[in-house]
Amino acid sequence: MKRALWSIILLFVMAAIVAGGCGSPAISPLTEAEKEEMIEIALADSEVTKWLDGDEPYDAEVGWSAVGWNDSEATGFSQLEYEDIADGNLPTDRVFPGDEVTINPHVYIRVNPPTGIHLHVAFDRGEMKVLAVQLMPGRGSGPSRGPSPEPEPVSGVLPADHPTDFPENLRWLTEEEQAKLVEVALGTAAAQEWLQKESRYTTGLSWLALNPNPEGDGYSGYRRFDYDVVATGIPRGTVDVTPEGSSERIVSEGVPEDAEIHPSVTIWFGEPAEWIVSVAIDLETWEVVYQEDSPNLSHPDRFSR
Repeated sequence: MKRALWSIILLFVMAAIVAGGCGSPAISPLTEAEKEEMIEIALADSEVTKWLDGDEPYDAEVGWSAVGWNDSEATGFSQLEYEDIADGNLPTDRVFPGDEVTINPHVYIRVNPPTGIHLHVAFDRGEMKVLAVQLMPGRGSGPSRGPSPEPEPVSGVLPADHPTDFPENLRWLTEEEQAKLVEVALGTAAAQEWLQKESRYTTGLSWLALNPNPEGDGYSGYRRFDYDVVATGIPRGTVDVTPEGSSERIVSEGVPEDAEIHPSVTIWFGEPAEWIVSVAIDLETWEVVYQEDSPNLSHPDRFSR
């Protein structure tokens, strides 16, 4: 079973709470002991440890997610606030993809924050076992060629009351839209080339903020956001958060005001993933607006090829 993007453990009994059911039992808050145990288990999972290379920094936090499932495989993650699901039901103002949707606690791991990859590790709370692992490329995890991510501020991106933007196309996508996005991405030349030699692949959805090139066509840079940014909005502009009396200017950086926001499909080819193709697509025209591909630098045989 695939464990490149998603690490799935089939259980004889799934203790997760099936979303949408009537009369679902209330969900009690996670205890500190449960949180600590989940973080410990997540950090020891084989799909997580391969991304924690030596002394590379990371941080981890525990929360809740809606996990979509098709044919016993996880197909989507949507982060949730505990208050939204305390009654055992999913929020009714959001659409969650999947033939079946469950509410699960998760460990959210950021490797080499704030620019590195993100890992969502979903848990079966009763069995205290990993159900699925979702890998999302981070702001600095793209290939070496193509537009470069925006430069970091002097002291990193800090929390701030950032102005946020909710473009019309930044929304929870329907199953049909997600399927069409994947179809378009798989139809690109780079994906077709790899499909000729590798039939095993996994996909993931995110959002790209593409910065128009001031000197002509194309884009001068980009920033990638998790699919769940739909709930919080895209941070725009720059906020000065320099403490009074500080000799160093500190800012929290969003994306430029003129950045274009598009859904992006990432395709991992092989088990383990050997090659990565990323495709940003215009939701109105269904045309590819930006794409890039590169070898997976975490592949165990990357230096022998």
